[in-house]
This record gives sequence, structure tokens and C-alpha cells, in this order.
Amino acid sequence: MADDKELTKRKGRLATSIAAVVAAVGVLAALLTNIKTIADFFEPLFSAAKTEKAAPPSPTLQPSPPLHKVTRVCMGNGGGNNCSSGANAQFDCNAYKAMGGGGQKTTDELASRFCGYVENGVHKIYPNTVTVYQNNGGGECGWTGFEVTCN
Repeated sequence: MADDKELTKRKGRLATSIAAVVAAVGVLAALLTNIKTIADFFEPLFSAAKTEKAAPPSPTLQPSPPLHKVTRVCMGNGGGNNCSSGANAQFDCNAYKAMGGGGQKTTDELASRFCGYVENGVHKIYPNTVTVYQNNGGGECGWTGFEVTCN
């Protein structure tokens, strides 16, 4: 008789455990069904927290300057003693003429192309020097080698 009572107690506990698991699965299923509604409800709370924590970029923050960048640029085409050996960039006579053909416009264009950067949507140029390391005639426009140093 004692065994029957113990067996009945165990069956009761087992039935209670099964009922609890079924109820938990039902609650979980209901939550998963409405997860979009729950997410939509809490989304403004989380997005507001993210917006408040995000610090705006500082307008006084300056980009770090390049580490003494030197670029050798060769302008020209055709035969003769050219400057292309050791050059990092090369432009033909048409591009050279479009960049000023050797005047101040050429110097400004090279500085802008090789020492330029954009900060807050504004194109700026690091301090620089542009020197001619080779200049000789021949071909369509000769050969001119420039060394652009960004400081």
C-alpha cells in the first residue's frame, strides 16, 4: 500500500512538471509569434539611448599629417632621356598640359593630388614642397620630373 501511495505521488509530480513545461512552451511560442510587436514597442527606447550616447565628431579634430611622404612624378612621353625610372606616378603630355605645362598651376595641381586630403567635406592640402629633379627636351613635350614632398 505504501508503494502505491509513493507511485501516485511520483505520477502527480511528473504530471505537474509536464504541465509546467507545456505552459512554458506555450508562453515562449506566444512571445515568438509577437516578437515583431515587442521589438516595435521597445525600439524607440533603444534607439533614443544610442542617439544620446553617440558624441558628435569634434570640428576641431585635425587628421594626423602623413609621415614625410615623398612622391616622384614623371611628365612627358616619347623617346630620349626620360624620368620614368623610379617615378611613383607618370603623366603623358596631354595631362601635363592640362595641369599647366610646368607653371604654378602644375605645382598646385601636384600638391593637391599627392598631399591633399578631405576634412569635413572640404579638400585641404598638407604643407608641401614641389621641386623639379629633371627637365630635358625631346619628344612631344620633353621630360620633366617632379618631387612632391608632403610635410
